[in-house]
Amino acid sequence: MTARPPLVVLLRHGETGWNAEGRFQGQLDTDLSATGRGQATAAGQALAGATAGRRLLLRTSDLGRARDTAAAVTAATGVAAVPDPRLREIAAGRWQGLLHEQIAALDPEAFRAWRAGDDVVLGGGESPGRCGARVRDAVLEHAAPLADGDVLVVVGHGASTRAGVALLLGQPDLRRVLVPLGNTGTAVLSPLATGWRLLGWNVPPSALGELLDRRADPSAALA
Repeated sequence: MTARPPLVVLLRHGETGWNAEGRFQGQLDTDLSATGRGQATAAGQALAGATAGRRLLLRTSDLGRARDTAAAVTAATGVAAVPDPRLREIAAGRWQGLLHEQIAALDPEAFRAWRAGDDVVLGGGESPGRCGARVRDAVLEHAAPLADGDVLVVVGHGASTRAGVALLLGQPDLRRVLVPLGNTGTAVLSPLATGWRLLGWNVPPSALGELLDRRADPSAALA
């Protein structure tokens, strides 16, 4: 039987009330909404089914919305989540807590540049490049012990995951074209001896079973 390669699944947290309002959370702590709790439960159950028969490792941002999402994965899989502050969302300084239209009025040039994918500092906080570097380093560290068949699930956030994936792939400008991750959307990657391959982007948890059963293929395209 052909060995199944290790895989890394980056899972965005479930919806919060601020997500629903279009409010920038950054590193402020917010709670999952009722919808978000349902999304987290469904994601945990989907991951349990998709990773059955594989060794699962679970890491999470230490912000509440990610930890609560990871707790739902733990409830479904029995695997404890290990928090890592490097997986937090991008720090956005004075933008945090504001609606997007308020940010656009406060810092119009910086907001437009960020939306275009430029590496600008957000509200006096952090740039995508700096944020992506800490996420990349955390994923590399947690993926290092993976063996064939293992799956690492990393519960994190939208902007930080997009920035981290771009750097893992060695393509910082990729964040210009990757669409935002939906709540409990996933990025699926295969670590290779020569780098990383992106097997799927914004994959819903319900579609992970088929994707995780597929051997990494050089012809695999973005999903």
